[in-house]
Amino acid sequence: MHYTRPEKKPLSLEENSTHKQKIEASDYHEITKIRSILKEKGTIEVADIMDFSINNFGSTTLKEMYKSRRLPFKREYWKVGEGNSEHLCILTLIPEGQNPGRFLDSIYLFPLGEDLLSEKNWELIISQVIELASSKGYSTHAIRRIVPEGTPAMKSEVATLTAFALHPKAWSFYERLIEK
Repeated sequence: MHYTRPEKKPLSLEENSTHKQKIEASDYHEITKIRSILKEKGTIEVADIMDFSINNFGSTTLKEMYKSRRLPFKREYWKVGEGNSEHLCILTLIPEGQNPGRFLDSIYLFPLGEDLLSEKNWELIISQVIELASSKGYSTHAIRRIVPEGTPAMKSEVATLTAFALHPKAWSFYERLIEK
């Protein structure tokens, strides 16, 4: 994943002509189509961790667990951008103190079109997701773009991280280290 810490002022709405579409649990065809693209790109596992699936769409189990303790939890899925710059955007609201390393409440973006964006398109997408997240009460402290290995970072992306957290592939990573 590539990691962005938004610092500069986002572009204004007038300059941002990209679209956004909320994905609901009933959008079975759209979910299936997006999952197919993510599988092809090799990023489906991270989307599964974020419960972007037909069976547990929106993290219903987590939502019920937090609700039983009177704690807030919310997760929304959006399609943002346009054409070859479309992205799946996952927003999560989780109670403070329940989020080690501020990992879960980052904004997650999964490219659905081409992986090589122009800097201008990337700035528009960042502006759009910051505005979207802010307007709905989500944190905008970090944007994590989940991309296939070897995808170059954008100028604003300050780090590239290999993500194995909470995923079975972590075990194979550590097994390889032990074998050496």
